[in-house]
Amino acid sequence: MTSTPSPRTSWLSDSENLIRNAFEAAYSVWPAGDGVLVTALCPGFTYSEFHDVTGTRAMMNRMPGWMWMSAPAVARRGYDAVMAGESVVVPGRLNAAIATLVRILPQRLVTGLGRRIGRAYRKA
Repeated sequence: MTSTPSPRTSWLSDSENLIRNAFEAAYSVWPAGDGVLVTALCPGFTYSEFHDVTGTRAMMNRMPGWMWMSAPAVARRGYDAVMAGESVVVPGRLNAAIATLVRILPQRLVTGLGRRIGRAYRKA
């Protein structure tokens, strides 16, 4: 798992995890040498219009700027990963650290932290 669930985005975390798991399973049996390049890009905190569309821009603006990556930087990392033959890429040190912690920490702890962080941002 690479997504941290929170009360408002638990559906997104679950969807991302389902897609990533399905992608990894399908890609592992893809015939090699057919010229098709596929990479799953897990962008993490990325400045884009997504938060405007979902109505969460004000809440996301409360998060520190150092947590965010620019969309062009994420896209560049994704492109470089495809060209390098990487099957999954999590751009940025913070995003990679979060992805690692979510995989190794007990799920109950991850869920509790996500819930606590989500509450803090909704109240602020």
